[in-house]
Amino acid sequence: MRLYQLKNSKNSRGFTLIEMIGVLAIIAILAAIISPRIFDAISDSRITNCASFIKTVQTAVSKYYADVGTLFPLNNQGNPAANNNGRNLPGILTGATPVPDPANGLWSKVEGPYLEKFLTSNPPIGTSMDMPAVAAVAGAVNANNHTNYDLNGDGTGDIGTGGQLVTLRILGVTVKDFSKVDNILDEGIGSTDAEKQTRGKVKWVTAGGGTMRVYIADK
Repeated sequence: MRLYQLKNSKNSRGFTLIEMIGVLAIIAILAAIISPRIFDAISDSRITNCASFIKTVQTAVSKYYADVGTLFPLNNQGNPAANNNGRNLPGILTGATPVPDPANGLWSKVEGPYLEKFLTSNPPIGTSMDMPAVAAVAGAVNANNHTNYDLNGDGTGDIGTGGQLVTLRILGVTVKDFSKVDNILDEGIGSTDAEKQTRGKVKWVTAGGGTMRVYIADK
């Protein structure tokens, strides 16, 4: 038995340095092939979640309007009030902003919550988001404003001055992620990158680390 063990120990050996290098090289190659696909799958999932969330927000705003008769958030007196910083309407839609007691003005018509959650600092894509509710301004459309939108892609604004307009503003969105969202929500609108970034329901500019503006509703 001892002779067998001795013979076996003499014949056994570990990996040589060259063999170890070869194994590590194969692992590195496999990782280089697989990793991008994993990251692409994660990115595509986040894009799908973003598009789904946008449609959920549109439904929530529509229900809010059906109950209250305004797209603007309500102030403490229950009157509609434009809100450019985009922080007031999400609170009403989710119920985070409680109905005043007594329910002044239009507050008595609020039947929410209309939206399960609105994560300002943790959107599906990007770094932060809000929901401006502003008075629309007719005229030229550009990618950096949220006061008018070219919804049909003909190069001119489609919303008249004075109307109420609700948008979603998401910061920290890469042009790649914007393009994926745009392909879902604005398929067929715009033939160049500049047109895609300006026309339709979804717009994008480089400011703010990449700012994506999404049309939600108007009246």
